[in-house]
Amino acid sequence: MNVRRTDKWVETIFGEGPSCFFCHVQIAKKYDSVLPEFQQESADGLEDVWGSEVTEASRLACEITLDKRHDGMVVLVPDMMPTDII
Repeated sequence: MNVRRTDKWVETIFGEGPSCFFCHVQIAKKYDSVLPEFQQESADGLEDVWGSEVTEASRLACEITLDKRHDGMVVLVPDMMPTDII
């Protein structure tokens, strides 16, 4: 998985990052500028776990570090899928 640290520095990480994809949240597009770049690996994992509930607003909460720029951001937390399918 790649993590964008700055505009010029993209670091490949190993053994870090999302692993369960259960922290699915949906955040309005107007907040994209204050969110980390969404990785294809995260999108693929979300689709594997959440299927048709994934939208363009979908993100993994574990990949977002909150700070003052996120003040007022509204986050939708979808219902969890039945635990008997895990």
